[in-house]
Amino acid sequence: MKGKIFIDFDEVLNTHKDWQNGSRFKPKRGSLKYLQKLTKNYKIYVFTTRNRENVYKWLIRYHLDAYIADVVNKREDK
Repeated sequence: MKGKIFIDFDEVLNTHKDWQNGSRFKPKRGSLKYLQKLTKNYKIYVFTTRNRENVYKWLIRYHLDAYIADVVNKREDK
């Protein structure tokens, strides 16, 4: 059984400069490899206070969504 890990969205997965529906920044260098390594042992939850739909769109745009179990704005025991 995989463990759970919560990672922050801003400045962990992205370069966070100006948030406007995710159109102004790209994934942080190494974020794909980071997620690929983590997904071997963990279900990954992205923690953010941003709009979940916009974060999902950003993840899809950069093909990172396959590694993410969910986008959450609070820690929940699942």
